[in-house]
Amino acid sequence: LARKRILKEYSDLIEEMDNNPTLPYRVYMYDNNLTKWKVILKGPSNSPYEDGLFALSLTFPEDYPYRPMSLVFLTKIYHFNVNDNSGEVCLEILNRNTSYSVKNVLESVLSLLITPNPNSSFDEEKSDLFRDDTQKYNKNALEWTNIYA
Repeated sequence: LARKRILKEYSDLIEEMDNNPTLPYRVYMYDNNLTKWKVILKGPSNSPYEDGLFALSLTFPEDYPYRPMSLVFLTKIYHFNVNDNSGEVCLEILNRNTSYSVKNVLESVLSLLITPNPNSSFDEEKSDLFRDDTQKYNKNALEWTNIYA
C-alpha cells in the first residue's frame, strides 16, 4: 500500500509540475528511492521568505500512510515553527491526520511561512519577537533568507 500510494503521489506531482511551471515547489527522488524525496520550495510572495529557495527532505515511513511522513528543512530558515538545529517543521497536519497528500503538506508549509502558528513554536524567543515586534521578526527572517536561501 505504501509504495503504491507514494508512487501515485509522485506521479501526480510530476504531472502537475510539468503542466504548471509556476508551481512554488519541485519534488525529486533521492537516488530513485521512493521513500525519500528532496523538495525545493520557493518562498511565498509578500513574505520575508520571498525569492528564497529552500531545500527540504521528505521521508515516508514503511507503514505510510498509517504513519505520517516527516518533513525537514535542509536550508536554514528564521521561523519559530522550524527547529533551528534539526530543521523539523512543527506542522499540525503531520501529526493529526495521515490522509493528507504531499501536495496538501507542501501547501500547508507555504501557508505557515506566510502565517506562522504561535501555538506550536520551537523557539519562544522568536515567537515572542513575532508577537511583540513583527517588523523586527520579519527583518531577521529576510536577513536569513538573503544569507541562506
